[in-house]
Amino acid sequence: MKRSVPLADPQERQLVTYGLKAAAKIVGLHEQTLLARARRGVIPGACKPGKCWVFIEDGLREYLLSISTYRGPLMKPSALSAPTTKEGYAALLGLPTRRESKRQREFDARLGLPKQRKRRKQAWP
Repeated sequence: MKRSVPLADPQERQLVTYGLKAAAKIVGLHEQTLLARARRGVIPGACKPGKCWVFIEDGLREYLLSISTYRGPLMKPSALSAPTTKEGYAALLGLPTRRESKRQREFDARLGLPKQRKRRKQAWP
């Protein structure tokens, strides 16, 4: 369950906390696995103030980033800059596009190249 705890300064962000079930669902782990990692101190911001464990949202985010294999910059996608087609993604990454120009099709036709690549046969018996 998501709980919001007000902080002393009203200008600061609300401290968002989760229970064990909700935190396990967010992180994608089984509850017992998350509990074991919280007991070992692997999950930042996890504490047990009484009988129940409480997980701070920023701690869960920090944990997920620490186990992530991606080490590049984190960017928030914007609707204006995000490509929506395969060609857009290829252009963004600097990859060649699959869309052929009219000149390329004419060149391939003069060379007698096939229009589509033939499928390879499966090596399955």
